[in-house]
Amino acid sequence: MKTAYSIYFPNIRQACIYSLLILKMPLKVIVFAHRFSPITETFIYHDVIALQGHVQVKVVCFFRENEKERPFHPLQVLDHRESRFKVKWRNLRNKLNLSLCFKDAALREQLQGILNDFHPDVLHFHFGIQALSFLDNLHFEGPIFLTFHGYDATKLVKKSPAYRKRLRELMARKNFYALATSASLFSYMEQYNIAGSHRQVLYSGIKMDLFESVSLQQNIPVTFTQISSFRTKKGHLYLIRAFQQLMARHPGKPMNLILAGGGPLEGALKTEVAQLGLQAFVRFPGWITQEEAVKLLASSDVFVHPSITTTEDDMESTTVAILEAMAMELPVFATRHSGIPEIIEDGVNGLLAEERDIAAYVNCMEQLMTWGRQPQNRKKIMDRFSHERHILDLLNAYRQAKQQLSGKI
Repeated sequence: MKTAYSIYFPNIRQACIYSLLILKMPLKVIVFAHRFSPITETFIYHDVIALQGHVQVKVVCFFRENEKERPFHPLQVLDHRESRFKVKWRNLRNKLNLSLCFKDAALREQLQGILNDFHPDVLHFHFGIQALSFLDNLHFEGPIFLTFHGYDATKLVKKSPAYRKRLRELMARKNFYALATSASLFSYMEQYNIAGSHRQVLYSGIKMDLFESVSLQQNIPVTFTQISSFRTKKGHLYLIRAFQQLMARHPGKPMNLILAGGGPLEGALKTEVAQLGLQAFVRFPGWITQEEAVKLLASSDVFVHPSITTTEDDMESTTVAILEAMAMELPVFATRHSGIPEIIEDGVNGLLAEERDIAAYVNCMEQLMTWGRQPQNRKKIMDRFSHERHILDLLNAYRQAKQQLSGKI
């Protein structure tokens, strides 16, 4: 019986011509995001903008954010709101390790309608737990990509047996392709027997034209900068204490610490700064735009990002902020945490210390005060972590997956 998608060819020649035309047609990709596009997820926005130059891409989301600052078309916001009871019931079943299910008849109808209208070749999701809310409500036999970014491959994996079970089921699907922003994330999941045959490390990419290096004389005062959300895994508390000890080691030497960003720990961090008497030396400029971040990095001497693993195993991946700082030739102080050693070679691109080792933090920061700009850092980003390379690798992954499923390779 012929389906709605059956095409009849009177001869082999016409069939071959049609096949060649199909191969030359640009891929059609739907990128799914729970929210599009929060200030902390610039990387997804940059990806879809860049992809538009190569494929037909559409974004589907539950919530639209920063629409004026980050315009994009075509985009569809789903008309879907779950009741509090349904959310609480699902969370309870997950907590009791009974199940983790997001099935919803109305949402399924919407999503299948989108697939039928757009006819995508590839679906791409970000963050494991968010992907399930979509995947439970659609049927698709083409390549499905899921990018893991950090907590979704560490903290949630440790916390939820039901989530682990769902990931194992996904990994077993022949049309499922797992991407991770560092090899460390795959290594962590392997500890819980979560592994699949289609896995690829796809590092985040930096738009080099946005982060131009600037040659400056060393600042007076010496300026240490961190740009991130204020969450436990970012390690701010230990950094502040190390900065206080560094100042005590060099009395009279002018130095500043700038902590840009915001989040749930902002009040606690400001209290710690006040208790240590550092109000005149530690600044909190709040959330900053990308343009403001470039200016801040250009006027900094050392970028600092001493991430830590929380008691719940919440971890970073490689952190885009470190890559951006390296693109501007800044030396970096960071910790041997998750995927960070995959991008920072100790003693070459900066200095690494063990997590929570405040004495080691002080020694590293002290040495880096005299390093100055590091041109090899920008070259490393350009060669291995540029956004152009990231997009080319992603497109290649899409095409290889499509060919693989169609039996072409």
